Amino acid sequence: RRDRRDGEISPVKNMSRKLFVGRLPHMVDPRDLEQLFEKYGSIDSVNVKSTFAFVEFQDSRDAKDAIDNLNESKFMGGRIAVEYSHGRRDRRDGDRRDGDRDRRRDYGRDRRDYGRDRRDHGRERRNSRYSPPRNSDFRVTIENLPPRCGWQELKDFFRNNVGPVCYADVRRDHRGEERGVVEFEHEDDMQKAIDKFDDTDFHGSMIRISIEGGRPKSPRRGR
Repeated sequence: RRDRRDGEISPVKNMSRKLFVGRLPHMVDPRDLEQLFEKYGSIDSVNVKSTFAFVEFQDSRDAKDAIDNLNESKFMGGRIAVEYSHGRRDRRDGDRRDGDRDRRRDYGRDRRDYGRDRRDHGRERRNSRYSPPRNSDFRVTIENLPPRCGWQELKDFFRNNVGPVCYADVRRDHRGEERGVVEFEHEDDMQKAIDKFDDTDFHGSMIRISIEGGRPKSPRRGR
């Protein structure tokens, strides 16, 4: 199957921005889904269809990040399926997939897990901005960001100039100063970000980059 965008025909697996999300609780709140998926990029739309939904990103690379990190992950008492959308086939197969899953489910185990997962999900909704999920061990902190720098800007910058990014965020520290967090898929890319951009100009500010919870691996360059 192929998809046409901007006059070009490209493989869906490389270009699609729309995802199918299956195995959802019945009539899940779209806002819960949006909060789960927006960690990986800007979202155009969330469309819930009973026990499955469609989530469309603005950037196909963010859609791929969401699949890589959320497929088969826990969400409100179950494990969701996240994959590229295949149009009408998804609508036809959504309820059938959920029915198959329900017949195979170990109900005793799921009942025990459900309450705990609901509590965890509530904490994630309250604290996700300040305690983001860790998808890898290769995370850096970026200090002295320019005013109004957003997480999407950070994610795009390091993804385009360094390598694959799992997660990015901008948050305020105890002093009220904004600092960024960027998480890479590979340790080499984390080190490359420090070596290449620590103590360099980023939109008018000299940023400092260090491994989260540790010291920078690269020596401070003289000016």
